Amino acid sequence: DDLLHRVGHIKEDRHTILLKLLLVKLYDEERAQENHGVHMLIQDFSTVSSAWDTAVERIFTDALDQALVRYNGVLARGAPRTIGCSAQVLREASGFLCKIRLLGAVPEVIQDLFMYFGRFHYRVDLGQYFTPCEVIRLIVEIINPRPDERIVDPACGTADFLVGAKQIVEERYGADISAHLQGYDVAPLAVHLSIFNMLLNGDRGLADIQMLDTLLEPLEHEGLYHVALCNPPFG
Repeated sequence: DDLLHRVGHIKEDRHTILLKLLLVKLYDEERAQENHGVHMLIQDFSTVSSAWDTAVERIFTDALDQALVRYNGVLARGAPRTIGCSAQVLREASGFLCKIRLLGAVPEVIQDLFMYFGRFHYRVDLGQYFTPCEVIRLIVEIINPRPDERIVDPACGTADFLVGAKQIVEERYGADISAHLQGYDVAPLAVHLSIFNMLLNGDRGLADIQMLDTLLEPLEHEGLYHVALCNPPFG
């Protein structure tokens, strides 16, 4: 974020560029994990000359194309399919990206990463309320969701409650309940960030996150879920 700010990108652009860079990083790690012996696409290009600019841009653009195919729904429909920054910035950013690892990172680190770049922009732009991670974990631990239960957050924000439910069930039962998670929000940005938050925490498109105002037709959701997790005190 500091790098993008230094070269003059406004806040909204920085959010989108960071999201795309992290999508590329996640795709690169999964690709290498699934194909043993395959080299990572994102290397440390920060020390190479500008003669590499075209090649570096192509590497990032091609990786983003593949990531968007794999992680459908993360970006808004019609959003540019390019990273959105110069080759020089990509070269510098690669030096940071190649030193971090998203897969296998402890959940607390992943949430800190997500909150740093995602929650700040979302909260400031839309004035939404967010529940601290410690409160989320306490509530989910008390509710104690089970692997066979369907769980909904009717105003999910960035899906922190759904992530918390996923983590607790994995810890207590060793089960992945991604396919049993449902989230709704009225803000398109929230939906995209929720999908990305779920991706960072191990979901691969099984959780169902939709843009919808659940207060308009509340009876349509009656009897569909076993547990509803909401942002206190408003939920």
